[in-house]
Amino acid sequence: MNTCRLSILLIRLDRLLALVLLLSLQACQSISYQPIISRELFLDKVVDKPLSWPGGYNVRFNSDGTIIGAFPGGKVEGEWDWIEGMFCRSIRIGNQPRPDECLQIEYGGDQIRFKRASGDYFLPYRIDKDT
Repeated sequence: MNTCRLSILLIRLDRLLALVLLLSLQACQSISYQPIISRELFLDKVVDKPLSWPGGYNVRFNSDGTIIGAFPGGKVEGEWDWIEGMFCRSIRIGNQPRPDECLQIEYGGDQIRFKRASGDYFLPYRIDKDT
């Protein structure tokens, strides 16, 4: 196995271990999530605040309707709006556009999580202190 392949394998293993640790820690925590059902609450709890998730994921939903951030797959750019009680977004990660999507948002403590129409949740993002 050449050095490059070994490095890629170790990076993937490192990310997998980080994810397992994160899920284990979250299983130990009992967070009570509340739905964000209004634009005003979304503005108060989420907008203009840095959000992060272990592994190099960070994003910010700005008050001007833009989305900026970085994921391991590249720079995150897009736009958001609040439509009929849901957070709707259009984003690109690197050069890859993602499907437009409207999501329900819930918050608990210093975390938010997104819920797809299918009922699946994203892992929660931490709301970081403003920098």
